[in-house]
Amino acid sequence: MEMEKMFWTEAMYGTGDATVDEQHRVLFDLINSVLECLEKKSASDIFEAKWGAMVDYTKSHFACEEDIMEKKKCSACDANKKAHHAFLNLIGRLHEKYRVEGATDEFAGEFYKFVASWLRSHIMLIDATLKQTA
Repeated sequence: MEMEKMFWTEAMYGTGDATVDEQHRVLFDLINSVLECLEKKSASDIFEAKWGAMVDYTKSHFACEEDIMEKKKCSACDANKKAHHAFLNLIGRLHEKYRVEGATDEFAGEFYKFVASWLRSHIMLIDATLKQTA
């Protein structure tokens, strides 16, 4: 099952904050590496390493982004924190599903659909409010 890679562009995902934008680029790359593991049905230890790197980086990014939004008194700060918390809970549930089912095409599609749509809409609707603080 081949899925379209996620690519960050300034026009589509720019927030007006260089730190957040760079972290989003890295996050897109990490998500793409997890997708590649799923497409290739890589060994579970390789998948777990990529998954762990993605989750760890996501948590670090969320903390940094929330701090930036607080310091800039961004109007979406509270909504952002709630969205991040919900995302991490859902990612945790997806990981449990992987541990039960493995790298099935169904799981890969579910992961891609959730992560790609969540990240795209989150950046464009919530993170983009940082532009108003620039």
